[in-house]
Amino acid sequence: MSAATLPISRPSDPGTSNQAPSEPVITELQGKVMQLFITRSFGMTDSELGQLFVKTHPECRIHPDTPRKRRSELTNLGLLRDSGARRKNQYGKNETVWGVVT
Repeated sequence: MSAATLPISRPSDPGTSNQAPSEPVITELQGKVMQLFITRSFGMTDSELGQLFVKTHPECRIHPDTPRKRRSELTNLGLLRDSGARRKNQYGKNETVWGVVT
């Protein structure tokens, strides 16, 4: 049996175990990151996201990498994507511009 044909639950599990949510469930921090992307139609790099997150959510005392990690999770959920564009960061290095999947 291949991974594609393996059941996602045991036959003895209740019926609700076979029901998947119709939309991805996201955390509060993921929601805050997603909202920032929704308001910026031209996308953001991880550096821009980190700076904007700190400005717009000063009440969140988080590690500077946290918004990037939440963006990565949202990308894995299929809600954000690599736009194909690149912008230079404060160190002159190219960064990926991420955008909302439409």
